[in-house]
Amino acid sequence: MADLLKGKIPGVRSIRKAAVIQFSDRDDLWAEWEIQYNNLQDEDRINTALSFFIAHKDEMLEGTEILWSEYLDYYYLMCKKQSMGEKSFYKELQNDPRSTDDYIFQNIIYWDRLPEFDELEIAMYIDPAIKAGKRNDYSAITILGQHRKTKQLYVIDGNIYKLLPDDLFQVAIEKLITYPVDKIGFETIQAQSYMKQKFEEELWKAKKYTPVESVNSRGQKHERIISLEPDVKKGHILFNVANIRYNNQVKDYNRNCRFDDAPDSLYGAVQLIQSVKSLKFYDRSLLF
Repeated sequence: MADLLKGKIPGVRSIRKAAVIQFSDRDDLWAEWEIQYNNLQDEDRINTALSFFIAHKDEMLEGTEILWSEYLDYYYLMCKKQSMGEKSFYKELQNDPRSTDDYIFQNIIYWDRLPEFDELEIAMYIDPAIKAGKRNDYSAITILGQHRKTKQLYVIDGNIYKLLPDDLFQVAIEKLITYPVDKIGFETIQAQSYMKQKFEEELWKAKKYTPVESVNSRGQKHERIISLEPDVKKGHILFNVANIRYNNQVKDYNRNCRFDDAPDSLYGAVQLIQSVKSLKFYDRSLLF
């Protein structure tokens, strides 16, 4: 059956139909809905999630297309996805059985508590999208911590955004207020090098003097990303369960996926954290 679905049987033309033809453009709102839908502390969580959907219905259905609109609706299918689990949903309703050969990050592991920040080396990696339109790539920010003694890696905070550069810079600065970041990596390909310069100007205005390193990624992106597989599989990289959109993009990664900004940002953060010196940086505010 798997060979049939993938069109690998000579002389047989396979046509694969999926219940959801196009998922919503507003996965930020659906991520918030998912938190409410699965909040076991709320005894009325199903109705709470439904109320949230009704309040944001137009935005949450933006860009969606389903196969049997007369029989099913998009909200019902998203509820089914939660009740069935992603693996069963993609197999049963999307006709997309996800083999671990293609989807190598299906079983990511989450941390249940973080060490104290002073026990960690912390790096921020920013992968900005050149354009912020709905159909364009996401910008991604990964804040990764490495325990000084055990070398365990923690995704302290990972997020993807569709924001204009100036707005993305302000998000990053707010994170610098929350987390004691030792070093920042900024991907600089094409026009991104100019964006790095503008970001550094915003850092100076905010009196944030964390060093920013230009990163020009080399080699095939797919090869870079799949090199994370051993560390993810063994739990050497632990994820933040609250970062639903970021985690979903990591889990959905395969060679032909539409978006790969989160796993690519994670790769950049891993490389960056390994270059952070064990000795803490001086308080740069004393130098100016």
